[in-house]
Order: sequence, then structure tokens, then C-alpha cells
Amino acid sequence: MKVVLPAFLLLFVMLTRGIYVCAQTDDSKIENKQDIFKADILHNLSQVWNSSAVSRIIQETDASKINAFNKRDNQKLMDQVTFLPDTIIIYSTTENPKRHTFLHNNNGKLLVTITKQLENGSWVNRAMESRSYDSQGNVSSVTTQIWSAGSWSNATKVTHTYDNFQILTSTWQNWESGQWLNNYRINNSLDVVGNIVATLRENWFEGQWVNDFYELLVYDANNNLLNLTRQKWNEVYWLNEQYLEFTYNTNNTQATAEYQVWSMDAWQKVYREEFTYDSQLNISQYIGKSWLGSGWIFSDKLSYTYTSAGELESALHQTWQTTQWLNFSNSFYTYNQFGSILSSISQLWIGNQWVNQDLLNNVFDEDGNTTGSDYFTWNGSTWEQINDGLLELNYSYGSKNLFFTGYQAYAKYVSLLVGLQNMHDNVVLIWPNPVTDMLHISVSDFANQSFEIILHTLSGQKIISEVAFSLTENITEKSIDLSNLISGSYILSVRSESQVFSKKLIKK
Repeated sequence: MKVVLPAFLLLFVMLTRGIYVCAQTDDSKIENKQDIFKADILHNLSQVWNSSAVSRIIQETDASKINAFNKRDNQKLMDQVTFLPDTIIIYSTTENPKRHTFLHNNNGKLLVTITKQLENGSWVNRAMESRSYDSQGNVSSVTTQIWSAGSWSNATKVTHTYDNFQILTSTWQNWESGQWLNNYRINNSLDVVGNIVATLRENWFEGQWVNDFYELLVYDANNNLLNLTRQKWNEVYWLNEQYLEFTYNTNNTQATAEYQVWSMDAWQKVYREEFTYDSQLNISQYIGKSWLGSGWIFSDKLSYTYTSAGELESALHQTWQTTQWLNFSNSFYTYNQFGSILSSISQLWIGNQWVNQDLLNNVFDEDGNTTGSDYFTWNGSTWEQINDGLLELNYSYGSKNLFFTGYQAYAKYVSLLVGLQNMHDNVVLIWPNPVTDMLHISVSDFANQSFEIILHTLSGQKIISEVAFSLTENITEKSIDLSNLISGSYILSVRSESQVFSKKLIKK
């Protein structure tokens, strides 16, 4: 079972692991959605980390995190057509627009991201990120380059090693004086089921690796995280620094989380979180408490309601003042049929009334891809795009996402047939391409097997689905009449029971 951590404690864990939660600007992507719970305990997190970057990312984390485990299955996923970002343009109040172009391989793996910025009416190169993969499909390296003096120059590189798809080591390097120089690295130790049980961070100093911090993680029999202890190296020995402790209900839902720091040779309590759930095991209430001398005092409370589909519908944030809970903020959410946020609005409690704060509107195509996103701020009388917010772009039936910072985003996507082993190009031949009327398809080395020909638009709409046909020693080709097909670009797929061949087809 994955631990669903609240914002305050989750960020502690993720920061110590070198996961760039706090770097989700318009130049970065999130590829693997975490089971992140939205708990807006903003001031407590800021006090602990004293980081405006951390508090901002928590403030802007939207309801999709609490809905991560509530995403509804969609039958279209069975069609084995996935969608990938092609071009995304981000508008910001602090800088000129940026355009991100994504290049993928035939398996849908992201290879290159090129970022350009609009300068004097022209798109100018700014940054490029390149990825490589190992034989198991894991990201083995991520290299960032910047555009300088008319050419690409290396900037940073992260290299990963794995054990059964779990990261063992991550090494960060900077490009200096024509070579890669070590910066720091993370070393993980795993148990037999793949849980990280220890993490060591080391910094590169004067030609050698030097200890920075160490974390020890303990799990129960259900693989729930019980506690995490962090120690800091003082150049001689390890010193306790921070401690997290978790408890669970009998159904493995998280019951409590507690944060402590090491002071005066003992663990000192700082903050505690308690969770309650509804009959559908959705988190219905969160209560945060601060330690004051000899006991816990209330700090924050969040109350949640859900739609019939289990998606977060509203979130009410209250703070404890002397003897009672007082309203602080609330948020409301609506969704499309894929469980992605159509709109969200947040308000602040000011002068005994709710006052609008910000508004997010998203537009989707028929396949659940976000084509547009707009973030608005209330100026007292109307909505204006005068500030930047966190923009989440969902794609491929709402199952994946990217995050950017700005006030407006536009996105285009490409489709890809996935899920089956790819045939080699020399096994399937199609001609002519471009085609005017008759298209010919030849398949070799697959006699006595059944095949299906499918034609999709680039947006994923199925245009043609030929009845399965069989090849024999005497019949190795199939022809289909495309004379009535509208001119344009398409994805042609030839599928057997176990393999697939896909190629872009142009109709004149």
C-alpha cells in the first residue's frame, strides 16, 4: 500500500529524497503522478522549512492530488491509443511566453523537450532536455542544455541506476570547463519487496564524496511506512535531525502523522495530523495540531465533500482561534467525464464573508486532453489574469499530467498506438505513402495469422477498422481503397494477436 501523506509531511519526505516537487515551473514536468493528499497547512510547512518555494507549491497544489486514487477507468484506454504532448505554450505575468515541444520514441517515451521563448515576435531557443533509457525502459539519464551564443551548451545531468525498476542511485552533475563535475548523489537501499529502507545523500567536495544526511525508513507487514528518521553528518558523526511517525487504521488508511525535531538531546514534538474517512474511505476531515509545551493544541482543520464518483467537490479550511474554529478559505471543483478538473474556485473568509480569490478554467478535447487552461485572480469586482498560478494539463483520457506555472496555457497532442509489441519496419511495408486511392500493405514472416488494419486520425478518432484477414503463402498483401478519405495525416496500424505496426500515413 502506498502512503498517502498530507502536504506538510509529504514535502519533508520528498525533499529529502531529491524529488523536485518544488521545481514544478513551466520548464519541468511531472510524469508519474504521486498519491499526494491536498492538505493546505501552508503556514506550518513554511515555518518548518522556511522556504517560500515550498509554501508556494503547496498553495498551488490542486484537487487532482486527492483525486489521484479516484480516477475512473475509461473504455477508450482499451483501444490501446494513448496521447502524448506535442506542443505547449505557457503565458506568464513575469516573463515572455514560452513554447515547449516534446519528441517521443515509438514506444511513447519522452526523448527531447525543447523550450523556446518569444522575443521580438520570434521563438528563440532557451533550453533543451534530453532523456535516455535502459533496456527495461527506466530513465537512465536526463541532460539539460541551454542555448548560448548560437549553440547548445551542456548545463546539468542526472544519472540513475535501478534495481527491479526502483531507483538505487541518482547522481547530479554540472558542466564546467568542458567536463561533467559531480555535485551530489542519492543512494537508496531496498528491502525484498522494493521499499526504500535507507537513503544516503552525499555531496562532492574536493574530489571525494562527503556525507550530508541519512534517512532510515521502517514499514509494517502491509508495507505501510511507520517512521522515518533523518540524521545530519557533522563531519565526525551522525546527529539526529528530524523524525516522522505514522499510524494506520485496520483497513490500512492513514490515521495519524507526527513530525518531531531533535533538540536538547531529545525528540521534541512539533506537529501532528489526524484523519477521518467517510464510508467510501475518502478523507472527510483533517485536523492539524501544534505542540505547545506540554500538550497538543488545535491548529488547522480541513473538511471535504465528494461527488458520487468520489472526486473532491469542496474543501473548507479553518484555523483554531482561542476556543473555536474560524473560517479561513474554501475551494470548489467541477470535473469532466474523465475525472479531470474543469474548473476550481477558491475564496478567503474576510470580514465575515467569503471573498473570491482565484479561479481556474480548463478546456478539454473528446479524449480528455487539456487543450487550454486559464488562471484568474479576483480584483474586487471582476476576474483578471494578473497573477501566475499552477496549471495542470491532463492528457490521454485524464490519466497523465504535466504542471506549469503561468496564467494561461495552450496544448496540442499526438496519438500513439501502444500496448503491443512493435513489428519491425521490414516486416510490414505500406505503399504508396502519400497515397491517393489504393493503399497496399505487405506483411512477411507471419503466414496463417490474422491481422486487422486500423486507421486513426492524429487526434485518436478511429476512421477505418478492416475485418480481420489471414495471410497464407499465396496471399501476402492486402489493399484498401482510400479514395474517399479526406486529405490529411493519419496513423495506420496493422495488428496481429501479439504485435502491432504503426506508421504515419499521408492522404493526398
